[in-house]
This record gives sequence, C-alpha cells and structure tokens, in this order.
Amino acid sequence: MGGAGRQRAPEGEGEQGMIPPLPAKYEPLKVGRALLFEVIGQDPARLTIDQLVGRIVSDPDDRREVLTAATAVRELRIAGLVRVEEDETVEATKAALHADALFSAL
Repeated sequence: MGGAGRQRAPEGEGEQGMIPPLPAKYEPLKVGRALLFEVIGQDPARLTIDQLVGRIVSDPDDRREVLTAATAVRELRIAGLVRVEEDETVEATKAALHADALFSAL
C-alpha cells in the first residue's frame, strides 16, 4: 500500500504529499461488506460467485473492480463468513447470519 511514510487522505480531502483516497469499489473491505449483505439478503437462495460479483460490480470491464470483488469473496471465505460450494454457489455461514442478527437488533 503506497510508499513508505505516505498515508491516504480521508475521503473528500487531498492534502499535498498524501495519496488520494481509493474509490469504494476498489476497497476490499467495503466491497466485502456489500457482498456479505447481498449474500445474507438472498438467504436461503444462493447465487454463484459470478452472479454475486455481477450484482456488486458497476463496470464488468473494469478489471481492477472485478479483482477487488473476487478478493473480497476470498477474504469473506477465509474469515468464515461465507462458504463457497463445489457448484460455486455462495452461502452465508451460521456465524455471518448470527452477526447480522446481532447488528440488526441494535
């Protein structure tokens, strides 16, 4: 991430010497959040990875955006929040559904 000693400017700001903020579509955590909400919202129905990414990506020709979405799916799987089946369908894990219920109750 960026050069040594350089930080990202807060969104909407652009101080000299700082790296401009990334658009949200290139931030794996923000994209992962959107993907997870989509998976939870579809439960119990399931989408394939391609269908899920297609719902989130605004420009399928933007390789960086598609790669960010694929990275986000992988990170959600590693974190135990989604499971990817052999047929490439994605489903929320019990942990993700439980966390969603906890946060929805606030």
